[in-house]
Amino acid sequence: MAALFAGCFLLAELGSGNIPFPQIVHPFVLVFLAVAYGLPVLLIREAMVRWRLGIAGAAVLGLAYGLYNEGVVAKTIFLTAGPPLFPSFWGYGMLGGVNVPWLCTIAPWHSMNAVLYPILIVSALWPGQAREPWLGEPQMAAFALLSSALGIFAFFKAPPGDAPALAFAGLVGAIAALALLARSLGPAADVSAPARGRLSDLARGFLGAPLLYFGPIQWIAARRVPLGVFLALAMGALALLALLLRAPERRSPDALALFAIGNGLAGSVIRMATQTKSPYPWEPAVVGSLFLLGLLAVAWRIYSPQNALIDTRPFT
Repeated sequence: MAALFAGCFLLAELGSGNIPFPQIVHPFVLVFLAVAYGLPVLLIREAMVRWRLGIAGAAVLGLAYGLYNEGVVAKTIFLTAGPPLFPSFWGYGMLGGVNVPWLCTIAPWHSMNAVLYPILIVSALWPGQAREPWLGEPQMAAFALLSSALGIFAFFKAPPGDAPALAFAGLVGAIAALALLARSLGPAADVSAPARGRLSDLARGFLGAPLLYFGPIQWIAARRVPLGVFLALAMGALALLALLLRAPERRSPDALALFAIGNGLAGSVIRMATQTKSPYPWEPAVVGSLFLLGLLAVAWRIYSPQNALIDTRPFT
């Protein structure tokens, strides 16, 4: 539980470079991130286990978390320009006060990097606990209450304060709708003969998300195509990424974990290649090293002879 609780925000924030490492270890920042990331992701993990969700359902819950994080807490989806938006999204695609292209980018990013990937990696490292509930009903209620309280305070009191109040109800409704959709998707097909992860799973993760979705979507936004065209292309790219995940999902959680680590390694390589003006140029190498250690740990768990008989069936 501790690995998932901390790993979800460390991987997301360090992996994106949004919060530099010297700042992320500040006690106040750690407490904030623990509530904003750790508690909701633990609740999502409990929903995956209790509802017996497959990857599709988990990814939809991740989209709901993306709305919570970037819509309710950080309110970046209402920005027209400035960090953390990439320049390609500045002043582009605003609809009803929402930066739609940025929303289409950051919500899937959170779904994968803050929710799905940490859960998959932790499940592969501790397979005996992968399908067991971790929280009791009182804990779940307390975590939900704390997360809700943070969201309400952040939306109405914390800067930037120009988000429309009516948007809060819309975000809550959208989050609830995504949760209902996730539960309706039900479990994925059971895997009759789970197979160990392969090098190809790592390669799919390394090349998949950056090349099929997050890279192209920024390039498309920079071209300033009509919003309808952007949405159609973004949905098509997201569908291709989902298809890329199908092969490892059909084999085992180990394969999915290798896909996740490959994607994280790709993000670190991209940051190391593009981050030239950061006051902490060593940071991308540190993040890349963390993912490399994770890869070695998962590989040992998968291929060690002592672990050959570990149950690697998926959640379902």
